[in-house]
Amino acid sequence: MAWLVMVGIQVAATLYWFPAVWYAWLCDALLMHLLFALAGLGVWYVVRYNPPEIARVWNLLVSHIVAAIVLSTALVYGGQWALSTLFAQKSSYLAHFSALLPWRLVFGLFYYSLLATVYYLLLYQSRFREKTIREGELRAMVKEAEL
Repeated sequence: MAWLVMVGIQVAATLYWFPAVWYAWLCDALLMHLLFALAGLGVWYVVRYNPPEIARVWNLLVSHIVAAIVLSTALVYGGQWALSTLFAQKSSYLAHFSALLPWRLVFGLFYYSLLATVYYLLLYQSRFREKTIREGELRAMVKEAEL
């Protein structure tokens, strides 16, 4: 649902600032957000196998920065290639798309950091729940041993 809201915001904003063919901007927003949503699954593995408790801060930062840059660049240029082949005859759209390329990279980095943050929160919640359950089991064992 959140991805669809972002699609709507992007379509409205691009139509406001760059009036062009509306279906081109709709396809553009749908494709780019679909790519970022699917790539979000890959972000999970970067988060999962770089826990802050184990990894050093420097290694953690470098792995996330490299992953964010590589992922954003690949998705933006892959999306540009797909959309330029789809709308090769729409020169005004392609000119506006090229003008928005740096912003797309920035938003790609933003999406990566947002997804990584959400995944870290989910990971911490899961670990906290496991620790709470384990603590309850240990308390029960202590109580049983006292009796």
